[in-house]
Amino acid sequence: MWVLICRKEAGAKGGVPAVGLKLSDLVQRLQVAYQLTTQGKFQEAVERFRSILLSVPLLVVDNKQEITEVCHFCSH
Repeated sequence: MWVLICRKEAGAKGGVPAVGLKLSDLVQRLQVAYQLTTQGKFQEAVERFRSILLSVPLLVVDNKQEITEVCHFCSH
């Protein structure tokens, strides 16, 4: 089960990571990783994919639609 933090619902002391990442940042990084795979740069792509996975716990969303998108993002 993924724990997603919605910035608006968490409040000032609700446990939002000090260094929060946005969904759009992870999607952009994912697109770069896909391009590296297409270019045959598999080792670099694996490093990017691993970095993306390790960044998921730092993800902070702004609304429930982004929560749905993150669940979709993580399930594929």
